[in-house]
Amino acid sequence: MKHLLFGIFVMLCTGLFAQTENTDEGIIFETIILTPDYEEIATLAANLEAHNKEFHTAGTPYEAYVYNITTGPNSGKMVWMMGPFSKWADLDNRPGGEAHDENWMTTVVPYLENMEHGEYWKRDNEMSKAPTGKQYPLMFIRYHSISKAEGYRFGPLLEKISSVMKAMDEAESWAVYDNLLRQGYDTGRHVAMIGGMNNWAEMDEDWPFMDKFKEMYGDAAWNAFVSDMEVVTTNSWDEIWSYNAKLSGKE
Repeated sequence: MKHLLFGIFVMLCTGLFAQTENTDEGIIFETIILTPDYEEIATLAANLEAHNKEFHTAGTPYEAYVYNITTGPNSGKMVWMMGPFSKWADLDNRPGGEAHDENWMTTVVPYLENMEHGEYWKRDNEMSKAPTGKQYPLMFIRYHSISKAEGYRFGPLLEKISSVMKAMDEAESWAVYDNLLRQGYDTGRHVAMIGGMNNWAEMDEDWPFMDKFKEMYGDAAWNAFVSDMEVVTTNSWDEIWSYNAKLSGKE
């Protein structure tokens, strides 16, 4: 199955973190995980949609996106995302002030049980492969936690993965994102591989990543790669997100 990819490291499918073209500039997104109060979910949905429409205009660096997390340890939660912006200075002009903050604090926050993992993710343009600019209905996210002791070995492994991915015709595009602020080794969430799917049926497709890797680096190199990844990554998990256009303020 596509999402397994031999149970190792890479997530292969067409896509990106959100709809952006591949440029030389930085591509950064802010993300927050929201836990809804399900007794107030209808009110939260209406208010979040209204907030995003009013304060997070489409086509700006402050555009908002909402995804429902459908699998993994955060199932049932939502991701609120803003971006893309290219530099930290862009945040100095983000929506704010009394009107914005009061709206968020009085119409959204009261209908949440929790907000967590406020993070900034930057796309590694050198390692990524041609994000297409398309908004996919489903997003496949594979998070990785990197070993404190062995993290220095991560770069060369990622370079090999990138080379294989770029050589695979089956992989139209894929994206690597780095978490820009320290999360600690217990929290993890250091690196994310992002891809989009048009439908769930794409999970039934197989990808020849291992065959292409062996073709490029040899059979013995594959076994070494698998062993190295087991040492360098201390944890990894998958999530599938479903894009919620309505709550994003796009309907």
